[in-house]
Amino acid sequence: MRAMDIVNHSLRQVFGNLSAALRISGLLYAVQALVSVVFGLSLFLDEAAMQQAMLNGGFPWGRLLAIVVVSLVTSLWIVVAWHRYVLLEENPGGLPAFRGDRMLAYFGKSLLIGLVLVPVILIASILIAMVTTPIMTLLGGASGAAVSGVTVGILILVPIMVIATRLSLILPAAALGESMTLKQSWKATSGASVTILGVMAILMVASLVVDLPAQWLFGPDSMVAIVWTIVTGWFKMMIGASILTTLYGVYVEDRSLVFS
Repeated sequence: MRAMDIVNHSLRQVFGNLSAALRISGLLYAVQALVSVVFGLSLFLDEAAMQQAMLNGGFPWGRLLAIVVVSLVTSLWIVVAWHRYVLLEENPGGLPAFRGDRMLAYFGKSLLIGLVLVPVILIASILIAMVTTPIMTLLGGASGAAVSGVTVGILILVPIMVIATRLSLILPAAALGESMTLKQSWKATSGASVTILGVMAILMVASLVVDLPAQWLFGPDSMVAIVWTIVTGWFKMMIGASILTTLYGVYVEDRSLVFS
């Protein structure tokens, strides 16, 4: 299965170059994690606590902004450096170079993808609502709402994730300083929708399996769950960046997948 091959290749990128991955991301991710914990990650993981804070007028918007800014900058710094390490063999001796122009381009391209997806999501939501509303009416009650909600979620999220991923090859290109349009990214991944869907399905299942134990056993606001979230968050970020790197290498640079 090509989707599994892509996932395996991406995992090998991270675990086969673990020392480089830690050099590139370790300090930056540690800063991100420290700011998140100090500024109240436990609150933002607890939905009930957030709602109560909003109702009381005491929601820490300043702290949230600090977490978002630090997380955004450090994440961009890491993924840009990782793309360049894998695709250009740009090996930093320690902390990777701060490539502000590439990071800004990466962020801008991400926003562009989001803007393109907004009307797609709206149109899809309207069309799917026209189909699911009769189902909800027919079944009635909570069961109808549940079936309708799951149906809408699947019918919207699945194609949106595939579309977003097919367009996202402009992100590694931005990290490398290469010019690539949304149209070129879409064309490069022509015929790859099923493979990409398989990749997304594998990642979603893996993420669910990884996240649930700590949440169920210790609760979302426990220290164990927070530490677990931070540690698994690093793996998710690096593997996600590696998935995009692999897709770019395969579909744009015509690289072969490595199986050994």
